[in-house]
Amino acid sequence: MTKESFKRNLQCELFMANSVQTAAFVSPDNNKPVSLLVHGINGSHFGLVELARHAQETRPILVDLPGHGQSAMPKWHDLANLRRWLDDVYSYIVKNYTVSKIVLHSFGCYAASKSLNRYDLNFLCPVATPAKRYTLMARILGRVLKFNLTARIYNWLPFSIWRGTLLLADKRQANRHKIAYVAKHDACTSTAQRHYQMDLLGIINTLHVFDDIVPHMVIIGHTDKTSADRTLEQVRPYFPKTQLREVAGGHLAPIENAAEISAIIGL
Repeated sequence: MTKESFKRNLQCELFMANSVQTAAFVSPDNNKPVSLLVHGINGSHFGLVELARHAQETRPILVDLPGHGQSAMPKWHDLANLRRWLDDVYSYIVKNYTVSKIVLHSFGCYAASKSLNRYDLNFLCPVATPAKRYTLMARILGRVLKFNLTARIYNWLPFSIWRGTLLLADKRQANRHKIAYVAKHDACTSTAQRHYQMDLLGIINTLHVFDDIVPHMVIIGHTDKTSADRTLEQVRPYFPKTQLREVAGGHLAPIENAAEISAIIGL
């Protein structure tokens, strides 16, 4: 199934989670249990379409983070409320579907609370300690994107494609096309959303953010430049009880290496 055909078949459901109108995109019923997928910061559910369309054993449901995509912007921008939001998302989904897996990418991993430890929780490219270069860029963006003009430039499609390409480990044309697809569909992000997303960046530097969080599996891209911890040995202290896997790709490994990641998780 192509990305476009997969996207066309997604049905949007709106519901409230921690006082935020939240958008979930449900794939067609295939008589299989659901996998709940949540993307990273500055993106939307489109960033996980490449991964979800490779699912063989589950029925993917992709959710937009608060202040991203079609989910509303809340008044809060702190870790505790972000985790309460995902707990509410899970509660809503599990009331309506049989959930087998939870898959969180990048910033979405921060939303996991201890209450999700008992489920089949999977992290893709979590950032326990951001790389210094990434932290510096986040601080700069947090300032310059307060202005509408710079936020519009940030949303400009060629610039969005360039930003995404920087995160690729393998910059072959096929992967550039995948980034262009995601950037094209995220281009509708409003300046107000960009302002809110910059406020969320403060969560990225939260110390001990994964203390007491025990996912079933953590998958990292072997050339993920956003994280200061780039090897399995460096990541292991944060997740001592978790199965760790490394795959080809960078921070956007779910786009670059979707088929392998889907197979590893059992999507």
